[in-house]
Amino acid sequence: IDLKDATPIRALESCMINWNFTSDNKGIEGLEFVSHTTSARTYLLALCEANDCNDQSKPDNKGRILVLEKEKATFNNSCSWEHVGTLYLPSSVHFQDYSAISIQYQHLTRFPTYIAVSSQEMSQIWVGRIEEISKAPFFSITSLQNNIIYDLPRFPKTAKTCTIQYCNIEGITWQDNNQIILASDAAKDDQPTLCTNKEQSVHYFSFPQNLLN
Repeated sequence: IDLKDATPIRALESCMINWNFTSDNKGIEGLEFVSHTTSARTYLLALCEANDCNDQSKPDNKGRILVLEKEKATFNNSCSWEHVGTLYLPSSVHFQDYSAISIQYQHLTRFPTYIAVSSQEMSQIWVGRIEEISKAPFFSITSLQNNIIYDLPRFPKTAKTCTIQYCNIEGITWQDNNQIILASDAAKDDQPTLCTNKEQSVHYFSFPQNLLN
């Protein structure tokens, strides 16, 4: 994509991702373009929506991120993104789905740094650590020391229970070290009416403690 002031966005190239999913509507839900400092190569980190990149997977703790490297177009073949490795979210992350991914770059060297992954179904965010390694899959992901999964604010249902109100989180990005911005999709017809209060909106949150400093 070419971005310039006062000019429209223009697509420069379109490359297929060479990966087969088991479902027509459960594929990749988030992308991060990253540079591997040591090798000077670039990759796409592609977050699978379903556990184990398979909508038939039963366990809820098999979050996967595909590491993709671009193959340039040749005379006989179009360009493509080829799978060169898979990152595994910690098994302590029990999400029913995975809806967005974002990396917070801390320094000019970029890595190690922090990664956030959201779940639409759970209305939660997990924050971990990502760093470079020399061999495939070229990055590794670990939990932070406290291994906390953050609930997005709940709506009080009774004196002792609460319910999800941020029902459709589909985008996430870092504002700074301890603040994030989330984007929500339209509520589905079969979701509770409460979900419409936060649909198709941008939400700005601070973590409850000084997370990354």
